[in-house]
Amino acid sequence: MNTIFACQRLSIPIDIAKIAGDTVFLQQASDATHGTYIKLEHPRGLLQYLMMGFLPDQSSRRFLVPPTAVGVDFRAACFCHRRVVDVGFVCSICLSIFCSPPEGAICLTCGTHLQLGEYGRKPAVVARKKKKKRDVGDGKGKEASSRSRLG
Repeated sequence: MNTIFACQRLSIPIDIAKIAGDTVFLQQASDATHGTYIKLEHPRGLLQYLMMGFLPDQSSRRFLVPPTAVGVDFRAACFCHRRVVDVGFVCSICLSIFCSPPEGAICLTCGTHLQLGEYGRKPAVVARKKKKKRDVGDGKGKEASSRSRLG
């Protein structure tokens, strides 16, 4: 992440040529730095892909049509298993993400004791308010029902 932030600050694009495997983090890095992300359909044409997408310098890229962008997956990967998670635990010191609380509640990256609180309990279920039932009446309308209450 520090490398990505430095590249953003210095306007250096990070270019990725995906040959195989899952590269969610590198896809995010390429998007954040306005780099090129290419998923190689035919690895035998690697040289052509590299010349097409990565050879031009940054000033020349403004005048070229870049390869079509792929939808970026912005979910995070946990530090313990490198799996993409929808919901995770985050260390408040180093911002490491974990899919489940680490053993002993100690951050695996910086060693900080994590204050987990009472996570994992079932959420409280709040009952819905009951709606008042409407008075259907006897078909005589509102006037008849109001007169019957008055006298």
